[in-house]
Formats: sequence, C-alpha cells, structure tokens
Amino acid sequence: MFCIYFTDKNNGWACGLDSTIIHTTDGGTTWEELPNDGLDPLYTVYVKGNTGWAVGDKGSYLLSTDGGKTWKLQPKAIKSKLWFRDVFFSSPEKGWVTGARGTVVHTTDGGKTWDFYSGFSYEFEGFQLPEELEARVVE
Repeated sequence: MFCIYFTDKNNGWACGLDSTIIHTTDGGTTWEELPNDGLDPLYTVYVKGNTGWAVGDKGSYLLSTDGGKTWKLQPKAIKSKLWFRDVFFSSPEKGWVTGARGTVVHTTDGGKTWDFYSGFSYEFEGFQLPEELEARVVE
C-alpha cells in the first residue's frame, strides 16, 4: 500500500499495487477490497463527499461517484501515460493531479475533463503519429 486516507475516525481508504483499493468503516479494524477495472499501481486515493479519485502508474485515473464504494477506470480523461503521484480537490468541481516530469493537470468539472498546465499529454501535436501511420493503425 502507498497511501491511506480517512474522511473521519471510522471511514478510510488505502491504495497500492495491482490497482488495489481497500476500505474500512470501523477505524481500520477490518478492511474490504473494492473491485475496480484498473491494473496498475495506485499511489493516492482521495474521497470528498460522494466523489472519490485515485491516481497511479501509467496515467491510471479512477473515479468513484458513490462515496468510494465502487471505482471505475477513466482511461481517456487525463491523456498521459506517465505516473501520477497525487490528487486533491479544493471543491467538488476543482481539482489537481501532479505526477512525473512536472505534470500538473487541473479540472473544473469534478474530474470529467482535465487541462494540462505542465507536463506532456499524448495529445500534444509532437506526439501524434504521422498521418500515413495513423491510418494503418486505425485500419
């Protein structure tokens, strides 16, 4: 496990290798593993109200919309394959993710879409395949 986060004295989450997210409702006496569709290590989990966010290796970004009970990988929300180290939300809508090579991304819609402030997105023009190669990949 790489991170542990509690919202009060009883409710907490931890995350780690193999996209593991575990949850406790009794202050850490017992833990339940929460299923998700991620594969890579997760470094940070954060839950605020009914929404939760988790980030990790290879651009892994998971979202929970039910207070951290279930988690869903968001593979195209943050267009990076670099690792993410931290996620924080100052309000339900405004959040930040930081990671490798100076990556800083920001959202104003609760994590549905993200804008790069620094770092590298695979959508940047310099990272695009030449048109003739892209046509072969699509076919």
